[in-house]
Amino acid sequence: HWTDYRPTHPECVTAVRNTAALLADLGHEVEEARPQIDYNALVRDFAVLWASGPSAILRQIRARVGDVPEGAVEPFVREFAEIGDRMTAGELSLAQEGVFGVSRPIGQFHEEYDLFVTTVLASPPIKGGAWDRSSARIDTSPGTVMGDFMLVSPLANASGQPAISLPLHWTEDGLPIGVMLSAGYGREDLLYRVAGQLERAAPWIDRKPPIWPSD
Repeated sequence: HWTDYRPTHPECVTAVRNTAALLADLGHEVEEARPQIDYNALVRDFAVLWASGPSAILRQIRARVGDVPEGAVEPFVREFAEIGDRMTAGELSLAQEGVFGVSRPIGQFHEEYDLFVTTVLASPPIKGGAWDRSSARIDTSPGTVMGDFMLVSPLANASGQPAISLPLHWTEDGLPIGVMLSAGYGREDLLYRVAGQLERAAPWIDRKPPIWPSD
């Protein structure tokens, strides 16, 4: 638990620890470590950049076709665009500086460590409707479904480093929990090699949750 957000779910902690043990059994050296970043600040800055995207896109659409009908855009997207519309150029510039600044400590981390092992999300899969994109207000603060659920993945989005998600842990209810392996810049080859090792050691191709979309 390295942020002000809700502590990582025990199942996710188990997923990471089991993956670390499996990597050690495969001959890799494993130890606890993390990049030296202010994750709370990263989440705030990332949300600013996230909001600027739909704001810019809707501005472009309006410039070409006029007003966008209310039902043509998801309320979730429209609200993000409205947040972006209210932002100043200074706020956007500071957010960009904060997000882009993550690259340096990430790079320094991977000078010492080949991989960073975390879960993709901070909790197991949530029930349908727990996050209603059609009506829920956008809130990435601690204690919210959106803020707590997407706790880890924005790090790789912000840094631009390669990462891969592997379903290496399953709850008693049969729900998969993705483990995220992140590598240094340009080291996709390392991710694929280690992912192949893990899949051979703990295959998942025939494992499916109780409810899943089929072909």
